[in-house]
Amino acid sequence: MTLRLAVPCIVVLLFAIPSSLSTPPQPYEFDYGQSRPGGLDRTFDHNRTPTIDHVREWEQICLFLDRWQVSDPTDPEFGGMIEDEYRTGADRIVESDNTQEAIFAWCRYMELTGSTQFDQNVTDAWTYLTVFPAWLEEPVHYALWNCAWGIQAHRQYQKTYASDAHRAYADQCAEFILTHDLSFQGTPPQVGYRNVFITAWAAYHLHLFASEAPDPDLIIRAENMATRVRDWLAEDPANILKTGWALSGGAAAAAVIHVLYHDDPEGALAYYEANLLDMPLYFDPADFNPSSWIHAWDSFLALAQNTLWRVTQRFEFRLNALEQSEFMRSHDGDGDGGIPPNPSMSDTEDHTWVSTYITVMGFDMLDEPSRVSLSMPDSSLAAGDRMEAGIQVVAPGLDRTADLYLVLEIANQFLFFPQFTDQPEAIRLVCPIGYDLAAALGFQDTIPFLTIDPWPSAGSFSATWWAALIDPATSELIGDLITLPWASE
Repeated sequence: MTLRLAVPCIVVLLFAIPSSLSTPPQPYEFDYGQSRPGGLDRTFDHNRTPTIDHVREWEQICLFLDRWQVSDPTDPEFGGMIEDEYRTGADRIVESDNTQEAIFAWCRYMELTGSTQFDQNVTDAWTYLTVFPAWLEEPVHYALWNCAWGIQAHRQYQKTYASDAHRAYADQCAEFILTHDLSFQGTPPQVGYRNVFITAWAAYHLHLFASEAPDPDLIIRAENMATRVRDWLAEDPANILKTGWALSGGAAAAAVIHVLYHDDPEGALAYYEANLLDMPLYFDPADFNPSSWIHAWDSFLALAQNTLWRVTQRFEFRLNALEQSEFMRSHDGDGDGGIPPNPSMSDTEDHTWVSTYITVMGFDMLDEPSRVSLSMPDSSLAAGDRMEAGIQVVAPGLDRTADLYLVLEIANQFLFFPQFTDQPEAIRLVCPIGYDLAAALGFQDTIPFLTIDPWPSAGSFSATWWAALIDPATSELIGDLITLPWASE
């Protein structure tokens, strides 16, 4: 821990942010999202393991994909992605969805980190898709599923490399989606459920694609598809719990929230509270056979949570998505970057596709804001009292350093600690962002950091703590600026 004078631009920033004390304070207690169901030990001990390195986890996934991409230029399936690590000979499966999913993982990793180490993998993957495009897969429902992934692969490639080189591919994928409807009445019922979720997945990506163009007619077509999904969910409250193929009700929830409520946070929250409160965070493996694709289904639940976070900005949704994704990553028992589709499977049964799902559904938003929490055991302190406060940063996202600034406001005057002088100073803690900042700094539970100096005015007074994370490179605010009011008698 180091103490330094705050640079003037940061001091100005902190003065500028708290325009009013009317902002409700964040909850004082620390939380890590909703509790998990029984049937499997899903508990993380954040005190012993303050955080995972999300970027390193993503890199491991990308390296796993590199290992199982067809690399022989003479192979007819050159550039394609092998589906799993235990069928790599004549029995191997190479498909366009696995390949397009890998394009997303590699491109988004490059966008987040600037690393070019997977550029050739991306190029080779597109080579495969020129020979085996998404819309030629069989049967129709599988082709439609693949076409949604194709749109996503183009969108992420375009964002990463600022190139429309594969726009025609995405256009063809969109055309296939628009000209092929799937029946929601299937036999057995899982076929119908599968078709609902594939339609939801297609609507989700079609809307993103159309909004960026923009293409009003295409937006309406995506909304019509999402409305079909919403109507299906309304038929039976238990539909949100359904699974079909590699998808689950989370795909339906994500499509409805994003497509129909993306610009209506209040409407999205109202829909969630009226229709989605029974949506689980996990599917309990005890309720399914050992070969069920539990992690795939859970990934779509994480997508629903991340979509709710993006639309409503309710932070617990983001915490849920990260928690879900970290749990799935914990099943990389051999550290090779891959995970199996089911937590009961062995480390030699990892699959490329479900490994990439985590980057798409859970970790995609690593560059979005973190949150700071303060915990103070006593909210009534007199001048000269010793105050102990706990500091926590949740949903850390990218593993980088940040400066934590603490400010005390009394009678509309700002005091920067360790002490107030004519030239305000600030405590500047330069440390890695983690789930438990105190543990990262070497403290067990709380950080005792201040003694309240006597205040010149007599009698009681009210004060407010302010805490903010500042990006040391840009002096910009990271995450929420939070308040913790207290009074002195």
